[in-house]
Amino acid sequence: MRGEKRWKIIVLCLCLISVLLPATVLASTGDELPPSTGDISDSVLQPTDIIVFGKAIGVPVITSQPKGKTYTIGDTAEAISVEASVSDGGTLSYQWYSNTTDNNSGGAMLDAETNSSYTPDLSAEGVMYYYCVVTSTLNGETAEVASDTAKIEVEPAVEEYDVYIYTGQGYSNTRITSENAEDVLGDGGTVSYDASTCTLTLDNAKITGILTYGGENKTLTVNVASDSVISTNRNGISLQAMSTAGPVFYQDSLVVTGDGKLTINILNNTSTGISVYDGATFRDANIEINTNNSLAIALSEWSGVERNDLNIINSTLSITTGAKSTNAIWTENGGISIDNSNVTITANSSSYPAMWSLYDIAIINGSDVKASVGDSNVLYTPGEIRIEKSIVTATGEVSSAPALYANSIKITDKSDVTAIAGNGNAVYAESGGIVIDGAALEAKVIGGSGSYTVYTYGGDIIVRNGGNLTAESAADSAVFIEDGDMSVTGSTVTAIGANYEGVIVDGALNVKDSVIAVSRTAGSSFPAVVTEQLNVEASEITADGGIGFYDWFTQDADNIAFSITPANGKFVELKVDDTSSDGSAAMHFPEGSGSPYGAAVNFDAGAMKAMEDYKYIRIGEHIHAGGVATCTALAVCDDCRREYGSIDPDHHSFSAYAYNNDATCTANGTETAKCSLCGKVDTREKAGTMLGHNYKDGVCLVCGTADPNYKPAGSGEQTGGAQEDANSPQTGDESNPALWFALTLASGTAAIAAAAYGCWKRREQ
Repeated sequence: MRGEKRWKIIVLCLCLISVLLPATVLASTGDELPPSTGDISDSVLQPTDIIVFGKAIGVPVITSQPKGKTYTIGDTAEAISVEASVSDGGTLSYQWYSNTTDNNSGGAMLDAETNSSYTPDLSAEGVMYYYCVVTSTLNGETAEVASDTAKIEVEPAVEEYDVYIYTGQGYSNTRITSENAEDVLGDGGTVSYDASTCTLTLDNAKITGILTYGGENKTLTVNVASDSVISTNRNGISLQAMSTAGPVFYQDSLVVTGDGKLTINILNNTSTGISVYDGATFRDANIEINTNNSLAIALSEWSGVERNDLNIINSTLSITTGAKSTNAIWTENGGISIDNSNVTITANSSSYPAMWSLYDIAIINGSDVKASVGDSNVLYTPGEIRIEKSIVTATGEVSSAPALYANSIKITDKSDVTAIAGNGNAVYAESGGIVIDGAALEAKVIGGSGSYTVYTYGGDIIVRNGGNLTAESAADSAVFIEDGDMSVTGSTVTAIGANYEGVIVDGALNVKDSVIAVSRTAGSSFPAVVTEQLNVEASEITADGGIGFYDWFTQDADNIAFSITPANGKFVELKVDDTSSDGSAAMHFPEGSGSPYGAAVNFDAGAMKAMEDYKYIRIGEHIHAGGVATCTALAVCDDCRREYGSIDPDHHSFSAYAYNNDATCTANGTETAKCSLCGKVDTREKAGTMLGHNYKDGVCLVCGTADPNYKPAGSGEQTGGAQEDANSPQTGDESNPALWFALTLASGTAAIAAAAYGCWKRREQ
């Protein structure tokens, strides 16, 4: 008890000390306790105070927070700042921090940024959070506070692209920028642009033009996502550049693609459907261009651009022009390639080709090109027209210019080409000539004052590997090779001239394993074929109008030659007709000699000169016919009167057969004759000489053969030979009807009696 009381006293004393100690400390500093208000909170330390060794240090108070802002790269940044105060007279200092998150702790200290304000860095796009830590220092002691964060956002600068979309018929346009690229026109996205790929997408767009500036050697891709239309008094699509002097043309190229159809309508007479200066490609595209008196597609020349080509790949292109003085397609410094595409051109130009190319025109890989023009060329290039595995129809029905014009023309790989001109050449090639290799060319001049249908100057015409050339002129010659040769191998050529020659070869005409038919208007004084040299091997040539061997220009015959060679193991004939052009009266030439030939033959100048007088000439395989081969002689051809074939060992001439008197009762006799040609003996049966049997008493008196019908005497049934009863009725003998009646009556009576007897016996039993 006593101990417990002692502990209670000690605890009471400690409580008194704890209460009196603060008052003692305050009294020692000279401060007086504030008068009591009755609120105990007045005696509690404020949160901005820090007690250090018994004294409270003031914490800075931020009176103005830093404020965020959004900038664009390239803008001038404004300083962000803080304002702060402290109640105890401490010294304030500042330190700025940056943070990638919205947090005013854990940021990165910004070196040397120790002012109350800071100018943020705008060099990189993105978002950064800035804050400032304010520190108060007093008597060597510090207190600090962090400001709120200031969000500084740096956006990329609005980029202006060198692509403009026209929507009106004036010069007002909408420039594509990074801000409007996703919906250029603000109509839901009919026009959009991807700057990273330079792709302009048209999605059911209806605009008046596309224009580019820049000169950065880029390729603008126009993706036609769905059917879109450009109707304009300007160029439909124009690729240009800007210089200080104004617009200049430059080196950007164009690609058009997409699932939709792009229709370009040019409403005036001066603008172009598509204008490009560094090449254009239509790939997997569907394009229709309609113009008045202007170009549909122009690929113009520009310095520094090596080639300015137009490539049409897996596409459909339709062009209609009303122009009288311009092209439908023009590549001033390039070529044209049509690859597995369908191209239709209806041009009405009176002086410009529908399709003009500085270099080549290639139509390949299953393409189908149909092009017509007014009075001009359909396809024109000083380079090469190359057609492979494709169909081409080139029509200039009122034109006086060649439908196909090139330095060289090559038609190969089962291509089928039709070329029609009014009064000009259908096909014209210069020194490069014409090659038809496993393909077909049909060429016509339909006008009444036309020129040569197929013409080459300084080049050759080659038809080979199953090729087929058909040329027809309504006014002049069908085929004319000036200063060149013509070679036909394993192919067919049909040439129909008008008032003049069908085929003129100012050189050599070489024909092998082929068929050639040439004619000209009946009654014309010109031969069907004129050539300096004609070499025919295993071929058929028909010249309705004859053949002239001379130089067409000089009319001289200084360098003429003519040879024919039969096919292996066969004959070749040369037939001529001087009375008709159909060969109805044709005879072998020269008459009575030579033709048909079993070996190669060369004709002299006299023979060639003589052939000019004939109206019809045929060179071809001779097939013997008619005549009969015998045991000693070959058949003689009814046409050429020459023996052919082989003897017939079974074909003899037997006459004056003599009877051999060797007939028997059962077999014909024979007769024998000797062949009048070879002496061979022939014995044959002589019909109707069989003797037959002469039976008597059952035996043939000639050969002793027994009579099968003979019955011995007394049997009552003797039918054979002389033993037969003359009174017995014979089979088939109807000379004694009374006897037959008696026999019939007796037989009936006997039958009745037999039946009656049978009945009686059954009754008895």
